[in-house]
Amino acid sequence: MNRKVTKSPKDNTIKNYSSKILSKYPDKVPVIFNTSSGAPPLDKRKFIMPRDLQVSQLIYIIRQKVKLQPEKGLFLFFGKNNMVSTNMLLSEVYENFKDSDGILYATYSIENTFG
Repeated sequence: MNRKVTKSPKDNTIKNYSSKILSKYPDKVPVIFNTSSGAPPLDKRKFIMPRDLQVSQLIYIIRQKVKLQPEKGLFLFFGKNNMVSTNMLLSEVYENFKDSDGILYATYSIENTFG
């Protein structure tokens, strides 16, 4: 039995959103951030970030936005919970871990690092 798979309008809306961003800003990457349990939320979840930004710089930006204390560690995961080297460029991370809708999904977690 052949069934036709239909995509929800939301999927097409996100694909349209990402393709519009990529065509308007070819030197940027669309990123949506999620938090793990217990992590303070960002003021907004959707960002358009430079392709030449290193992951270490991105971690610094997130730490500043959530006002994270120095004794707390921030861990960043891309795609389906993949950690990457902090010296990777966001363009490399995007090419390796972007979703089928053209968005790079990232999740951050906070842990106590000193006791």
